[in-house]
Amino acid sequence: MDGSNFQHLLPLLERNAWFRGRSAEFKSDMLGISSVSYFETSESIFQRNALNGGVYAVLSGSVKIFGVNREGKEALLTFIEPVDWFGELALFDGDVRTHNAVASSKTQLLCLRHDKLNSLLARKPNYWRDFGVLMSGKLRATFHLMEDLALLPAKQRVVKRLVLMVNNAISGEYLPNNITYDGLGTVTLNVDQASFAAMLSISRQTANQILKDLESDGVLKLDYGHLTIIDAMRLSQILNQ
Repeated sequence: MDGSNFQHLLPLLERNAWFRGRSAEFKSDMLGISSVSYFETSESIFQRNALNGGVYAVLSGSVKIFGVNREGKEALLTFIEPVDWFGELALFDGDVRTHNAVASSKTQLLCLRHDKLNSLLARKPNYWRDFGVLMSGKLRATFHLMEDLALLPAKQRVVKRLVLMVNNAISGEYLPNNITYDGLGTVTLNVDQASFAAMLSISRQTANQILKDLESDGVLKLDYGHLTIIDAMRLSQILNQ
């Protein structure tokens, strides 16, 4: 399908702060070279050390970014949800992919193919700055994460991540498939504890104990495969203690 037919995706894509802040010309040009791809659950999008295939935005579903060592142990970096972008690092240095990307559920991606994007950037080199803003935003987030890992105890890291997810849901900035909001202050996160723990670099046992303590405090309710935040204000108070 020709990229000109994807203009209807503009309202969805503009729920992402980075894309929303770009010029109308940039948005139109990106949609003009785009295509849409569909991935089944657990289907590979790209693998570590693969050649750069392009830059992507998640339209629906979720993408798991991870690495695996020689012993087969997996290190989960993050889940990329609608309507975030990924894959821009290889665009800048021309190197291979640093990690694996797999669809963690049925997923729809907007794809900016490497050859078409490079051709566009050659014609309009000012667009490099736009992608630089995207990458620098992720670098800033990485610095904050490194600081949290160095300074915050496990409980504060758990609470901070929960507060971030709740605030994103309530603000309406975007609502990933694994988060539901009832409009009255209750937010449900559909995430297994093992994945949640891995994202925070803590053990599953530690995450489970912290979540159980928060449940005892009346902040949330644990169920199989998901947790429900029932007192977001109290959760924020715990973070600021």
